[in-house]
Amino acid sequence: MPQVTRLPATWRDLFKKSGGHLQAELNRAGLEWAEAPAAEHLFPDGTAVTLPTERGAQTRAVQHAFGATATGRWREFTDSLDGLWKAYPRHALEGVAPVTTRAQRRALWLDRTLGDVAADLSSPLGHLVSGLGDSPRSPALLAVGIHADQLFGRWQLMGANGLPQRPSVLVDLLAARLRERGVTIVDHASGRVDVDCRVALPERTWRGRGPAPAAAPAVTHALTDGTRTGVGETIDHTGDRPVTTWLRPVADGVLVTTHNHLHPTPDLRWGLDA
Repeated sequence: MPQVTRLPATWRDLFKKSGGHLQAELNRAGLEWAEAPAAEHLFPDGTAVTLPTERGAQTRAVQHAFGATATGRWREFTDSLDGLWKAYPRHALEGVAPVTTRAQRRALWLDRTLGDVAADLSSPLGHLVSGLGDSPRSPALLAVGIHADQLFGRWQLMGANGLPQRPSVLVDLLAARLRERGVTIVDHASGRVDVDCRVALPERTWRGRGPAPAAAPAVTHALTDGTRTGVGETIDHTGDRPVTTWLRPVADGVLVTTHNHLHPTPDLRWGLDA
């Protein structure tokens, strides 16, 4: 899992559907949410920019790094995400309304690609946008994550020891909640199952082959010496695809987690190729 959590409210709602409360589980485990530090972005021209999620602070960071013209285009881009966000929930977050009309595709930015949006920015920030999907040909809809970060921020779980904790502890808490409710989780079963949560490829359509598994990054972990007070995140855009590195303090040093999209492999656990 990424070392920074987006939209923690989705975890809260998931626990609520189990009849429990996430905050109560976090309190019991001695955990609490804290805002995560802003990520640093490295660009091919040698520029390094730390981009806060708050819109005003983000605009000032872009102004300082790239000047007025790039800032104006970035502001136009982020402002236009408001409309995308308004159209998005009824088809995904809050409902499953089908996309059937040209107007709906246009509202969801399905009529253009991340590469199209990146070209409009005409600055190193285009690398940030084109790296949001499996390729620059991915639908521009994937840029909605930038707006979600601006609205809700980025978060980390802090332990009673004052150190950030691994985000997968949320999975542990949810698994414990399911066991409490009498749910048995298995990887394989020969008999009847009540819910099959495995991702499956859609059947082929008359148009030909259906979507392939998503491209999963190469994930590595390494323990190094040193100390930190919080999670550090660096996204390297200098290659064809981004490489994200997180530094998280642990008891024995600093855990370095890397998601390398330069050498991806198809993996259904990461979803379907957009």
